[in-house]
Amino acid sequence: MTDIADLSTLLQNRLRAALTPGERLVWVGQPIAAHYMKFAYGYPALPGSTVYAITSARVLLLGGGDQPDSVRSYAPAQLQQLERSEHEGGWGDLILETDYVSDGDGGYTTERHGLLAVADVRRTHGLVAALAATLPLAPGTPHPSFLSALAAPAIPALPARLRHALRDELGPDERLVWAAQPIPASYLKKGYRKWFFYIPWTLFALIIGVLSAMAVWNVQVRGWDLLLVVGVPSLLLWIGIYHLVQPLRMRRDALGVVHAITSARALTIAMNGPLVVRTYAPAGLVHALCADGAHDSGDLLLEAGFGDTTPIETQLHRHGFMGIDEVRHVERLIGHLKQAPAM
Repeated sequence: MTDIADLSTLLQNRLRAALTPGERLVWVGQPIAAHYMKFAYGYPALPGSTVYAITSARVLLLGGGDQPDSVRSYAPAQLQQLERSEHEGGWGDLILETDYVSDGDGGYTTERHGLLAVADVRRTHGLVAALAATLPLAPGTPHPSFLSALAAPAIPALPARLRHALRDELGPDERLVWAAQPIPASYLKKGYRKWFFYIPWTLFALIIGVLSAMAVWNVQVRGWDLLLVVGVPSLLLWIGIYHLVQPLRMRRDALGVVHAITSARALTIAMNGPLVVRTYAPAGLVHALCADGAHDSGDLLLEAGFGDTTPIETQLHRHGFMGIDEVRHVERLIGHLKQAPAM
């Protein structure tokens, strides 16, 4: 946390000017310059001109990148889906919004906004989640099956590090309803999709490599020509092999993930590298969509899709409970937890 008095006079004035009458500051921070290596729109990010604030009514992002005068505001309704990446030492990023911008060629680029490279990101996450919880929700009555799961939660044996991480995420009055790890084989199958492209790619690279090997013995091919003849096939082959082994890595990654539903939210914890926690408050679950798999397994996507016409199987940017067993039962639990904002 940064004392507002530690900010430059210019930043203090900009922050105060952004506040509305009666709005009070709860937390003020700036990115850690050593970790703030993000780039925005092709320009180096400027941590010294960036200020983050949590107020009694919203989250404010002031400045950053090539737009030092920009102001982004997030009310409680926009804070129902949060992603926290936590690194050693407690610093990290708290992502509040992900934009998918069309590039005009049928693809899109991703822009992520939030509190980037902040110290004690876990505490910051708690403050933002508390603000998100002030959103008024339409009255709802929990279904008996949800109450039964709450009374006798189905919690399998988890690896110690995941069990401790899940326990550390729970609030004082928060209770587990359901938790499970992904089915490793389901992650492996998702990776197989890449093989349809990269098996022919690798075979083509091998053929090119064999043909290029003949040029190595040609005394007229030397210098840059030799480097080109050897380097390009080698690079293509390396790319192919790298992507062919990704399904195996995806299977291993599944062992470092746990999905959970509590009395207050849904969350996913991934420990394959920096700790990544995605949380979904009741109003953030309205986009839940089930994709059935084999033997009652499947994916429960919890985030809105990029486009209404995008097939579910190609919406790889979406997150949620991926590769879980008894997916329809979990969908019902999510259905009993989610609530729309009060009108």
